[in-house]
Amino acid sequence: MWWMFALLFSLVAQAQPYAMNDVAGTLHLPKAWKAKEWSNWDFEAKSGDEAILMRLWLTEYQVPITRGSAKVWGPDYIARLKKMGGVDATISGVKLRDIGGRPTAITTVDFTFGGKKGGSGFSQVAAFGGEGQTIHIRVVSNGRNAERAKKALRFILKQFELDKGPAATAGTAVEAEAGFAATLPDGWRPPLPKEAVLLKGYTDQLWSSKTGTDGCWLGIRPPAIGEPDLIFACKRYWNGSPLDEHSFDAVAAELKTFFFRGAGADLPDPEMVQVGDRVGVYFRPKDGQNALRLLAAPYDQGLMVMWGRAGVLDGKGMDVAMKAIAPTIAFTGPNGGQPVIRVDKKVSYYLAHRPTSPVVVGPVVLIVVVIGLVVARKRKSGAHLGDEGWDDATEV
Repeated sequence: MWWMFALLFSLVAQAQPYAMNDVAGTLHLPKAWKAKEWSNWDFEAKSGDEAILMRLWLTEYQVPITRGSAKVWGPDYIARLKKMGGVDATISGVKLRDIGGRPTAITTVDFTFGGKKGGSGFSQVAAFGGEGQTIHIRVVSNGRNAERAKKALRFILKQFELDKGPAATAGTAVEAEAGFAATLPDGWRPPLPKEAVLLKGYTDQLWSSKTGTDGCWLGIRPPAIGEPDLIFACKRYWNGSPLDEHSFDAVAAELKTFFFRGAGADLPDPEMVQVGDRVGVYFRPKDGQNALRLLAAPYDQGLMVMWGRAGVLDGKGMDVAMKAIAPTIAFTGPNGGQPVIRVDKKVSYYLAHRPTSPVVVGPVVLIVVVIGLVVARKRKSGAHLGDEGWDDATEV
């Protein structure tokens, strides 16, 4: 059976050009190069004399091709060389180029081959945008073949056929069918369809309902590598008391139990935050890695609940992002999405939190006045009857 595998490998090695569905592109190799591994999402090849190795791989999320992004990719490039036996790797240069009509970041890495033989090593990695992802193509050689490796990389980049380049993003405005809209901060945007699929694993940890089908909006700060910073807002049923500066402590305690149950006792005190035209409650349920934040505000369909989950940012960074969004939130329902409060909840609110309000004092004064008038009238009526009795009495 070994001959069948050899035949298949031979066919793969000669199957240029190489279409890659997940990459949404087609790869062409220089003459006499051979493919080693080929799939829809990665690719390995080598020159005819095996002096130069090439690999293509993907990173999730579509990010701008900048020096800042290349700086983030650098440690990953070094880690990948280390797995190949490269040591003492350093980034010796980053260049931004337009190659094949595509913005491309070229990162050069110098290193040393480990082991007894050692020797200088050379690597260049090109990164350019695809639809909802980033494509990386790397060449590796020894120091003597550095110029050949550079030429091979330029050939591959120029010949690469990209069917789906970076998708147009939708700015920073987000709106949910559930009745609220917002503006995301700089660096944040709604996810592309390909990215939204990746976010489901994160949103499902925080929200049991199906985001995207029940009127939520999502925003991401896409990472060059790693997990995204994510903020999303959904509605949740709630039939509570009016929330303002007078009732904040009581309602915040109620919401803490509502969202976190017994674990709420260990949380930092909630903070009052302005959410559009109304007051909201801001919680910090987790700091450190993958810090979590939650903001809740009442509206005509219950609660607008906005979750934040950090990927690259820390807790303070998420606080900045969440609090930048909060004042931009607009409720789009009838009457500005004002909360619908039951009469008994309103009465309890005024009696518990605003007992000196005219809403409370007015009716009390009116009741007192009415009672006073009734009592006065009864007294007057009784006094009149008493006088008639004395006048009509027969003296004994």
